[in-house]
Amino acid sequence: IDVEGHEAEVLKGFGDDLNKVKLFLIEVEYFRPNSLEIVLALLKDYETKILRKDKNCLLLQAKKNEPTSF
Repeated sequence: IDVEGHEAEVLKGFGDDLNKVKLFLIEVEYFRPNSLEIVLALLKDYETKILRKDKNCLLLQAKKNEPTSF
């Protein structure tokens, strides 16, 4: 997802289908107040990892946490 600062809106647009996605790559422009925190809150069921960080944005990988079966 690379939508020039509207990452949270795109994630919210998934609605209940958000949890069907197993992997996201998101470029987050974090110079806007709370933008990264909002995206991370929406991805609470995902393991997140910063792949690249620049002055104004970062590339975030979010991988769905799958339930462990024994």
